[in-house]
Amino acid sequence: MKNAIVRIVLSNTYHQVDADAGQCYDHAAGAKTENAPPCRVAFILQKNCAGCHAGPDGNAGLDLTSWIPAPDGKRRTFPHLGPDRRQIAVHETLSRIAERLSATDPAIRMPRQMVMPGQERQELFLWVQSELAQLSRGERR
Repeated sequence: MKNAIVRIVLSNTYHQVDADAGQCYDHAAGAKTENAPPCRVAFILQKNCAGCHAGPDGNAGLDLTSWIPAPDGKRRTFPHLGPDRRQIAVHETLSRIAERLSATDPAIRMPRQMVMPGQERQELFLWVQSELAQLSRGERR
C-alpha cells in the first residue's frame, strides 16, 4: 500500500492543477505515445475491442491497438486493411466504427458477445465523431 501511495504522489498526473481526463501524464518507460490514440480512448479500445481487433490479423482487417500515419501523411488512423490488403481511407474506417458503436442490431453492434459500459461506448463514439468532424473540416480546405 505504501508503494502505491508513493507512486501516486510522485506521478505527473498528481501534480496537474486541472488534469484533463483524456490526457495521459504518466507513461510506461519507453512508451511511444505518438503510436496511440488519446489516453482514455486507448484504454477503452484496449479494454473492449483489442481482444478481436489487434495486430495485422485483427477481425475485419482492423487493428485498434495501433495509431499510424494515414496515407495522406496529415493525420493518423488505425491500420485497417481491405480485402486487397490496402489501407482503407480514414473517413471510411471511422465511419464504420461509429456505425458499429451506435447500431441497435446485435449482428452489427460492437463489441460482440460482451457488454461495453454505456459511458465508455458514449466516450468512444463522441471521440470518433470528433475525429470525423476534424476530417471533414480538413477536406473542405
